[in-house]
Amino acid sequence: RIFIIIPMNAILDLTYRNRKAMLKIIEPLSVAQLNYIPEAFNNNIIWNLAHVISVQQGLVYGLSNLNFKIEKDFVKAYTKGTKPMGDVSEKDVSIIKEQLLYTIEQTELDISADRFQTYNEYPVMLGNTLTNVTDALQFNNYHEGLHLGVIMSLKKFV
Repeated sequence: RIFIIIPMNAILDLTYRNRKAMLKIIEPLSVAQLNYIPEAFNNNIIWNLAHVISVQQGLVYGLSNLNFKIEKDFVKAYTKGTKPMGDVSEKDVSIIKEQLLYTIEQTELDISADRFQTYNEYPVMLGNTLTNVTDALQFNNYHEGLHLGVIMSLKKFV
């Protein structure tokens, strides 16, 4: 195995760019379109946006024994294994859009302040184990890339 060390600013820049791309993709969509679940899918665009926020908070903050930067109930509602439980309101869509960038900006501030001192190891679906916040953020980019693809697929049906 060859390991490449990626600077933290490059990891966070990729997350930020992915999330900006998500926002650009959904910009012209209505709340109804964001909530629409096409046949053969079990979720919608807005769930995918909220899900990437939730997972990032769990992987980065939860496993580092730090408080989430958003409401704990939000994280629970959109974590791994969940699905849409009804339509998301226009107000909540606005909040989700804001949180996409806010949570990454807060992560960057917390990294700069050296707040990530501990990490609870976590095995992921690829067969590897996350052992620190850098691993978590790199895996998170992979995870968000998958959901960016799902969002692009879902957009074709709305």
